[in-house]
Amino acid sequence: MTISILSAWVFTIDFEGNMLKFTLSLLLSLFSLSLHANAIIDLNEGLTLAQIENGGQLNTLAVVEDEGRAIKGINLSEVTDVAGDIVSTYQRLGYEKIADIVLANRASLTNRYPYSQLLSPAGTGRHHIALGLNYPEHADEVEADRRPFLFLKTTRATREQSITTGDTILLDYEIEVCARPLQDIDADDRPASLVFGFFICGDFTDRAALMRGIDLDNMQSGRGFSVAKSREGFFPTGPYLVIPKDREAFLTTTSFSLYRGNALKQASSTANMIWSLDTIVDEIFTAQRSKRPTHSSKSKQWLNDDKITTDMVVLTGTPDGVIMRPPSFGFKFASGIGYLFKGGIFDMSLRDYVVRSYIKDLFSQGIFLQGGERVVAAGDFMGRIDMQVVVE
Repeated sequence: MTISILSAWVFTIDFEGNMLKFTLSLLLSLFSLSLHANAIIDLNEGLTLAQIENGGQLNTLAVVEDEGRAIKGINLSEVTDVAGDIVSTYQRLGYEKIADIVLANRASLTNRYPYSQLLSPAGTGRHHIALGLNYPEHADEVEADRRPFLFLKTTRATREQSITTGDTILLDYEIEVCARPLQDIDADDRPASLVFGFFICGDFTDRAALMRGIDLDNMQSGRGFSVAKSREGFFPTGPYLVIPKDREAFLTTTSFSLYRGNALKQASSTANMIWSLDTIVDEIFTAQRSKRPTHSSKSKQWLNDDKITTDMVVLTGTPDGVIMRPPSFGFKFASGIGYLFKGGIFDMSLRDYVVRSYIKDLFSQGIFLQGGERVVAAGDFMGRIDMQVVVE
């Protein structure tokens, strides 16, 4: 996936001595879906690590090239006899040693590994922390305040498996940049410089379940989000982990996008996040200390042992372009009339009646992801995720 953005340009025309200022603002974003090689971050700017299973053990690969559906890399576990997942391998070898190994061996010890062999860079944890409304345009499109909030995503990350929908699911996509800490983070004793690895990820949602559980008067409570976003398979991830040398520079220049079929639906940069990664970390500890409700059916605590651990992932939020939109005033007004004249008052609250009516209307429109569709997500230096939607 290659992403390029053409900036606005201005013409000034001088006509018969009178300055006729003609300003043409052309904000043209060219996003091309490429099936060929994905760029890898330059070794001077960061490391790219992937994970495979080899002989019953986890091996870490230093990625030197991405061909599109396969990578070329050096098996660090074979070169150094250090087996284990990405985080433990990084902790034992360190940034500089891995970079030196790549420089010394990229010409002689590089092998080819298909995408299908690569494991998720998120690890095997099932307790992750996600962000809602962390991009201003996304808050605007769902008619919410530009105030981010946290929720738990309690499901295991996967790679490129199919995304499952069904007759009772309104399946919506979201692309995000995920951050995995490479050391445990304690509220009272944080490392001087937190090191994170980054990868592209999807945060899929059953909007029908979300609408049934959401607090319409206080979306920032997070009520309903964990349940609607924690189904198995709703957390697909990219092929590898990027560890930038300069985290802030990486997060101010990294773009990402999502296609539904051939149509570009989401595109943004992490520079547009409302909360920075450091602020997100602060907010996580604030939520833990204040015992803020998680509204999760699987965990009542934001953190285990009061730490952000290396088997947890932070989903940093999605930009605008999702399928879901709130009901219009006209729809709510018509539903209210129906509520009165159809005797709904005897069966349920007005709020529940409107929500049920809107869910039924959305199913009839058929605008959410359907079986047979293809969704592709990609990010600068983070590769891509190619997903098919199937009906369970």
